[in-house]
Amino acid sequence: MHDFLLNIYLIGLKYLIVYNLIEAKKYGAKERKIYG
Repeated sequence: MHDFLLNIYLIGLKYLIVYNLIEAKKYGAKERKIYG
């Protein structure tokens, strides 16, 4: 059961990273300069 929960956590983490990358692309260079 512990491994199952760990897999869900890792998948969720990957999803968040991908989601953040997509959002960053949507906002473009102006926003990137502010955050970077």
